[in-house]
Amino acid sequence: MQTKRGSPLVDVVSCLPHRGELDVFVGEARRVLIRVPEWAPHAEVKAFIAKKSIPVSWVDSYVVFDHVRRGDQLTITYPLRIAEVKETVGSLDGRQYTERWRGNTIVDISPPGKWIPLFQRPELDNAQVP
Repeated sequence: MQTKRGSPLVDVVSCLPHRGELDVFVGEARRVLIRVPEWAPHAEVKAFIAKKSIPVSWVDSYVVFDHVRRGDQLTITYPLRIAEVKETVGSLDGRQYTERWRGNTIVDISPPGKWIPLFQRPELDNAQVP
């Protein structure tokens, strides 16, 4: 599922949690900084303008695109974190849960909630963007 956010400056389309990819379509902005998740290895982040590879320029956790023009398509890609985490989450009886993470999103947790089974989202646990 792509997520789209828009403003007069830029329109943003994210492919998370399916792929580590973000597209920014430039409106009125002249400089764009795109935050990369902390778990993404900086050495493996790639940047593109109009689908052409460019050197990655960093300011802290942000990839910087300087001197952009209206209509430019900016893209960053990075390896997607797939993780399994075991932890006790708000459990009075000390029960341990296993969470499956895809990027920043929990796509599965077990055991599922007794009354309300949360985070049972197999449709998000694949690389195919709907």
